[in-house]
Amino acid sequence: MTSFGLNHDANHAALGKENWGFLMFIWSRWSLTHILWFALAIACFSGEKWVDPTEQWETMGPPNGTLLIHGGSHGGKGADAFLSRINDMDALIVVIPTAGSDEFCGSDGPAVQSLMERGAKNVTVLHTRERTVANSPEFVAPFQKAAAVWISGGVQSRLAKAYLHTRTHKELFGVLERGGIVAGNSAGASIQGSFLYGGHAAGDVGFGFVRNSVFGQHYVRRQRMGSVQRIVAKHPELLGIGLDEGAFILVRGDRFEVHGNSQVAVCNAKRPGWPDDQPYELLFPGDKYEMKLRRIYPARVWNPLDQWENAHETWNNPAETWPTLGPPKGSLLLTGDQPSSAMAKRFLELVGNPEARIVVIPNVNGSKSDDPCEELALLNAAGARNIELWHTLDRRASNSKQFVEPLAHADAVWICVGEQWKLVDAYLHTLAHRELFRLLEREGVLAASGGGARFLSDRMAGDPYGWNLGCGFLRKTAVHTWPANDRQIDEMKAILKQDPSLLGIGIDDKTAILVRGSEFEVIGCGKVAVLDAMRPGWPWENADEAYILLGEGGRFDMTTRRPDW
Repeated sequence: MTSFGLNHDANHAALGKENWGFLMFIWSRWSLTHILWFALAIACFSGEKWVDPTEQWETMGPPNGTLLIHGGSHGGKGADAFLSRINDMDALIVVIPTAGSDEFCGSDGPAVQSLMERGAKNVTVLHTRERTVANSPEFVAPFQKAAAVWISGGVQSRLAKAYLHTRTHKELFGVLERGGIVAGNSAGASIQGSFLYGGHAAGDVGFGFVRNSVFGQHYVRRQRMGSVQRIVAKHPELLGIGLDEGAFILVRGDRFEVHGNSQVAVCNAKRPGWPDDQPYELLFPGDKYEMKLRRIYPARVWNPLDQWENAHETWNNPAETWPTLGPPKGSLLLTGDQPSSAMAKRFLELVGNPEARIVVIPNVNGSKSDDPCEELALLNAAGARNIELWHTLDRRASNSKQFVEPLAHADAVWICVGEQWKLVDAYLHTLAHRELFRLLEREGVLAASGGGARFLSDRMAGDPYGWNLGCGFLRKTAVHTWPANDRQIDEMKAILKQDPSLLGIGIDDKTAILVRGSEFEVIGCGKVAVLDAMRPGWPWENADEAYILLGEGGRFDMTTRRPDW
């Protein structure tokens, strides 16, 4: 692997020092007019007038080559797709890390490592923050042989300040013209639009690889819904595209296709009724979009007659009529981030029949084949014989009577370890959510691990972006899951200070609570922390006194807020 251009900024600074005396000599002897003419000559010499290559395009996206625009990280399925399309591990790949801070801009940066770990053998890093360097023939030379470019994440304004309308910018178009691939994640995604989302001090002009477009990133995960809409409202000629951090699109000509394990929001101000009826149209993996026609070609069409009639109504919470804090019927099993075989056996004991219909929801990545969950293996090993995997990212599926039918006939459900916000986005206040309540009403068993366990509480803990509202199967509680050596007590205290009515429950790895009515029992080899903000004098100065720990067999009454010791 070679690393080119990393010292250009330092060399440029040294050159400036060496010539400082000469410039002072010019300043002392020339008139203001001479100086202005001299400055103009330098400007003309340092770069040509920018000519937009897209003016010759008949398409919105590149007529040759491919764009990969990723809403989140530099690795995962996006990197796999990038290398798959290059189809040559010896081909030259240029990585531009300039959006990142300086410590991540070297040859050992995360984007470089991600590609090399996947087998790429010829990766070159090009980085500068000086436009004079970005305009130099030496700096841009590797682009002329590159098969592909990856622009990694950080702050997109850094990319615009360094490269916009320079030779580097021009050579990126050259990679596409030769049929190559230009990819970018996060900031490297936003810079590809003609309007720069989040450009701030660098202005609102992007590289323009897709004409009349703006790309938002980390869109759903970081709750940025609405930001692209505001831009499009001011500039209705733009096609607004918000990519969640698990999603990426491949763009060729006028069409793009959604890939990954999350969703893409399209904001089209030219659609009749926009934005009052629906500000966004959501696309999921496999969906295609025609940008010039602004038309969706969905991978699956949902029958509107099959949709739950209450899908767009105010949620009517069944738990509000419960006389208890947990389910008055059925059983609730909440485990930490590492469920154990003992918990799987206890789950099957609660179900009572190895032939019972069990639905497993592998919630993490949206792909039940690529990412098999540990819980499935544990249940199979424990003797379960009738398991069905069930999953979706699409709320239309969660509100489809036909799609949700497995939940309607299940004897038990287990929601796997994963990111709780994805569960909220896909299932909260849908028909699927309602069917989980019905499962308990018919004396079924509902289990969940890690983020799934948090999702089943009233108030989820452990999310930095404000995904807090849970499903409400454990009322007036905030649930966290954590390793025993890193209990997030301070985070739980902060939550309870905001709402002292909540009971805080933290579950260690390989530990669970079994909830019936208003009482729970601790199962497993770890501990369960209970934080009660209603206790007189709470919170104590000593953090260890802010909670009590319950071990295996310990019981707790959530109504009286007392352990059964």
